[in-house]
Amino acid sequence: MPIERQVGSDASAESLAADLELATAELKILRAERDRLKTGMARLRETEASMIGWVRR
Repeated sequence: MPIERQVGSDASAESLAADLELATAELKILRAERDRLKTGMARLRETEASMIGWVRR
């Protein structure tokens, strides 16, 4: 019986480790996407500010 518990426990630990690895990879992707969106928004704000300045001339 203790061997079965250990096997189940090892499988559970492996499953948790795989889940953690996947979640870490997904978090890295989401952070990269967030950074890309922040950069895009900053460019948009710069463009908007320059267009407002151009219209006011």
